[in-house]
Formats: sequence, structure tokens, C-alpha cells
Amino acid sequence: MKIFKYQVASLKENPIGLHKVPMLYGAEILCTQIQDGHICVWAKVVESNDPLVPRSIEIVATGDPVGLTRRRYIGSVFYNPGNAGVLHVLEKLGT
Repeated sequence: MKIFKYQVASLKENPIGLHKVPMLYGAEILCTQIQDGHICVWAKVVESNDPLVPRSIEIVATGDPVGLTRRRYIGSVFYNPGNAGVLHVLEKLGT
């Protein structure tokens, strides 16, 4: 088992929206944080030789509508401490 980091979106651009993130097949997403100006997720992988598959990671702001399709909450990140900016990171399932 290993834990890998995957960058989802840069905070230099508008990160809100759906992002296709290539991740190792079977990766179990553990958490989300901001590192070096990027929203990242960390995932547990069993075999690092598995193929990469696109995962749908969605970023929404507090109060934004979330679609009706199934989503799994990953976590929330604070991106602008002075203005209390909070973004919520979800995985869109079944895509």
C-alpha cells in the first residue's frame, strides 16, 4: 500500500467546476487539502502498476447548487483565510 497525491485544480484560476483527474485504478480517496496553491486529494493505492483512470472531482463553493447525480463528499478546504473562503470537494460517482 502507498499513499499518492493528485492535483485537482489550481487556485490561480477559478477552481469551481468538474475536473477529470487521472488516478490509479482502485485508488481510495482519503482527504483533500491545499498545497502550493493547488487543491489536491490524497489516495491510498494498493498497486502502483495499475492503469490510470479518470475520476470526476467536483469543486463547489458554499451555497452553490450541487447536481442531482450521486456524489461522495471528500472534504472542505479554506482558500482565503481573510475572507473565510471555503470550497467543498466531492467525487461524482458513476462517471
